[in-house]
This record gives sequence, structure tokens and C-alpha cells, in this order.
Amino acid sequence: MKKNVILLSIIMIFNYQLFAQVKNGVTNESKIVYNGQVRAILENGETVEGQTSYSKISDDKLKVQVEGEKKVRKYKIKDVKEFTINDTLEFIKVKSTTSVKFVRPLVDRNNKLKVYALTYQSPISSGVDGNKLLFPTYREYWVLLPGKKKAVSVKDITLSVKKVANSISDCEDLSKKVLKKENGYKLSKLYSAEKLVEVYKKISEEYEGCN
Repeated sequence: MKKNVILLSIIMIFNYQLFAQVKNGVTNESKIVYNGQVRAILENGETVEGQTSYSKISDDKLKVQVEGEKKVRKYKIKDVKEFTINDTLEFIKVKSTTSVKFVRPLVDRNNKLKVYALTYQSPISSGVDGNKLLFPTYREYWVLLPGKKKAVSVKDITLSVKKVANSISDCEDLSKKVLKKENGYKLSKLYSAEKLVEVYKKISEEYEGCN
């Protein structure tokens, strides 16, 4: 009886943790794997093409099966500059204030104000016997301001409205809209990351049209 009570308590705590994850913007989804033709540009300038199965669990590693080779090539994030899967899904290595990750550009990669999306998963065991896997899926959005070398999360407390406005001050009208928090340009930390990233995408595109 005592063991059953303990087991029930563990299950209740686990379910509460899962609820809290969803509530805080973390969702449980299927395992994310991108399969197909990959073209990778390495840090040494070499271009590698082949087949890949890129998992968002091991998102800092890239495996490439080159045609005619028996052994799969395995690259760490430090060795890869960028890669594209099936000619459409683009990943770029970007350094943030806390880490280095492969991220997807959400605006033209040549825009001066860059906006990125990061997705990753951390599998956990569930069920009474721990024989079921869940895949909590985390999504972050990064911004790289003009002239900066490291990206920051759109929710980062150091990313103030004034800092963003100053970074685009050579586009005076746009800078004023951001600073005055005009409708459609407000960067409130009370916004969700998803809402904030849409504002940053708008600012990025308008900034390109201004220069």
C-alpha cells in the first residue's frame, strides 16, 4: 500500500511538471528529425553533400552519408558553418551571449538586423515503467542587432527598447517608432516570444528598405 502511494505521488508530480512545461511555452511533440539531401559548408571552406538525418535532440551535430562512402561522416558544430536540407531548410551557426547553435533565419540572412529561430528537444521517460518517451520541445527566438557579434534572446532583459532603437538610429523614422512604442513596433517584455519575434521581423524588413 505504501509503495502504491509513493508511486502515485511520483506520477502526480511528473504530470504536474509536464503541465508546467506546456504552461511555460514548452510543448510535448513527436521526435523532430529532418531527412534528405544536405549541403554543408564547413569552417575550413570545404563543401560536403550527401544524405542526412538531422535530429533536434542532437542538434549540435551533423551526420552526412556521402555517396560512394561506406562510413557516415560525423561533424561537430565547431566544424560546420552552415547547411541546407532539401534546398529549402537552412541552418546557420550563430553565437549568442550564452551558447553556439544551429538556427534558422526568419528574415533574409543578409539583413542587417537578423532574426533567428532555435528549436531543440530533450527526451524524458514517462509511464509507470519508464518505457515511454516524451519529447519536450523548446523554441527560442534570437536577434542579432546591427554591428553586434552575438545574438540575444528576444526575451533577454538586456535587450532594451532604447538599445534596439539606437542600433537602427541611421533610419530615423523607424528608430522613433520603436522608441515611442508605436502600434506595431512595441517591444514589450510582457509579450510572448512569438509575438515579439513578429515585431522584430517587421523592424528588420523595414530597416532594409530604409538603407
